[in-house]
Amino acid sequence: MAPDINVCMFGSEIMGTTDGNAAQLHREELKGRIRMAGKTMAELSREHGYCDDAVRIALTRPWPAVERIVADHLGREPWELWPHRYDAERRPRRGRAPKGDA
Repeated sequence: MAPDINVCMFGSEIMGTTDGNAAQLHREELKGRIRMAGKTMAELSREHGYCDDAVRIALTRPWPAVERIVADHLGREPWELWPHRYDAERRPRRGRAPKGDA
């Protein structure tokens, strides 16, 4: 019998895991989606008053304000893009992220 799979929708794609956690897109996929949505990461950062590297940093380390900018640009919610960075109430987790949460 096939294992139960938790499914997370992103656009027309389905991402799922067998451990009950939503899957997280790889940062290279996010970079591509940002670009396909019409901006470079630096342009998106500057447009919102941040340094050129703000979006790049948020793809590798938690930065809730910039995660919101990226999510809005992609028409998603931050907890959909980075499920491990948010708690069950959809609030940013505090403290160190789990290893490998880039």
